[in-house]
Amino acid sequence: MSLAGLAVASALLVSSSPEGHILTHTSGLPDYEDLMAAAEKGRAPNDEVLALLRGEARGRFAPGTSWAYSNSGYVANVWLVGAR
Repeated sequence: MSLAGLAVASALLVSSSPEGHILTHTSGLPDYEDLMAAAEKGRAPNDEVLALLRGEARGRFAPGTSWAYSNSGYVANVWLVGAR
C-alpha cells in the first residue's frame, strides 16, 4: 500500500471508530469539568472522571456529527489502552 493509500485508510478508520471519534473530539463526550461542581474544578483522578461520565445519560451530540474539545476523551483513551 502506498503512503497516500495508508493515509486515506487511516483517516477512514479514525473517522468511523469509537476510538477515532475520541481522538478527533467528535465523540460527543461531555467535558468532565462541565460535570463537576465549581468548587471541585481542576484535575481529577481518572476513576473519578469515568464515574462522572458513567452517570451521564447522553453526550453533547451523536458521535461523528459535530466537534467539541473534551478533556474526557483523554481519560477515555487511557482507559481504552489499559483495557486491551
